[in-house]
Amino acid sequence: MMSSERRESNEDSSSSDESVTWTPEDEKGFLRTLGALKAKNRDPKIYDSQTKFFEHKISEVQRATSSKETKTKKPNKEMYLRDYERKLVLERGGRVSDDEEDSDNEDKPVDSNIELQNRLKQEFKQAIGSDSDSDGDLLCKKIKTDEQKKQEDDDYYEWLKGEGSLQVDDADLRKLKDRWASKDLDEDEKFLRDYLYEKKYVNEVDDHQTPSYEDIVKEEEDEEKAELFEHKYNFRFEEPDQDFIKQFPRTVQESLRQQAGSKRKEKRSKRKEKRAEKKEAKEKLEAESDVDEDGEPKMKFRYRTVPANNFGLTTEEILAAEDAQLNAWASVHRKKSMDPLKKKKVFKAALEKSKIKKAVEDAKKPVVEMEIEEEPKTSKNDSHRGNKKKRQRQKNKKPAEELDNDRLRSYGVNTKKLKRLLYNKAKDQVSEKTGV
Repeated sequence: MMSSERRESNEDSSSSDESVTWTPEDEKGFLRTLGALKAKNRDPKIYDSQTKFFEHKISEVQRATSSKETKTKKPNKEMYLRDYERKLVLERGGRVSDDEEDSDNEDKPVDSNIELQNRLKQEFKQAIGSDSDSDGDLLCKKIKTDEQKKQEDDDYYEWLKGEGSLQVDDADLRKLKDRWASKDLDEDEKFLRDYLYEKKYVNEVDDHQTPSYEDIVKEEEDEEKAELFEHKYNFRFEEPDQDFIKQFPRTVQESLRQQAGSKRKEKRSKRKEKRAEKKEAKEKLEAESDVDEDGEPKMKFRYRTVPANNFGLTTEEILAAEDAQLNAWASVHRKKSMDPLKKKKVFKAALEKSKIKKAVEDAKKPVVEMEIEEEPKTSKNDSHRGNKKKRQRQKNKKPAEELDNDRLRSYGVNTKKLKRLLYNKAKDQVSEKTGV
């Protein structure tokens, strides 16, 4: 049951897929109907249900349906093994041998020559009288070629235009010819007439034209693209593709706000890049300056060779003097800021003074006994003030051993020699006390 329904559906689909052809007979039937409608006094035939304007089309449809019915007849009843055995028993008496045909031919009488001719004539007459639609037709209708059909169609339209020598006796077509020949046609009627005269509905492309090599290659490429698209679409869940599975970013690049601030962002990025380049160049220069020619890192400050200067003091005087006295004698801050040439001039001018000269002369004595030259006494108060300062200086005296090594180095004193001198001095004092 299901197979028969499927077969019928396939036949219906195949019949529906067949291309619809428009023959000259169909066109004549259309023009005949149009002439009956466009006549001045409408033809009463258009209101008659028995009138058939497309008789040839109806007959073709009937023939097609009849042939379809013959094709779709139900097959013979199915025969089983028991039915076949029953048929053999009834028709042949149960004989099922290989020599059946030979025995049957031997039993049949042989026809004479006259009987054979009569039988052939009878079969020929039956073939002529049979249906023309059968497969064994002997007399066939002459088929017109495409050129002949086109020529007849052209002659037919020339007659409608009032040209040519063709004679048509159809009353409906004559009504259409008279209607189109009149001068009171409106624009729609003229458009329809010209449309049919010029056959604008006909496709000029030749379907039987041999395609070129480029057309064949293009068609193959289109088929490959179609197959690829079909494969992607059928397996779009098994093989994800960007064409079917859309992905959207979290930040939309095409937003209006980002477009508005894009110029400022570019300027900021350019400034940032310039600063980074400057910083990189600076670091590169600093790295090069911190490395000597030997490859060793340079010191953060450079030492300068200066001439040796003890500022008129001996090692013992420097060690025995206090920091305040040394700063008063030669300030470190002032000496740092002075130029070497300027220093020489300053010390030369200072040594010329009498006080400095006397201090240099008295520098040979021990620092503990050194006294600063006093100005002449003018009053008792001045002498009392001078004695007080002297007592204060003696009170604040500190031994040389308590001087810091860094302080001594700043004045150019060698600490090793100083320690050796102190050691020898202490040793001499001990020896003097003990008398050794």
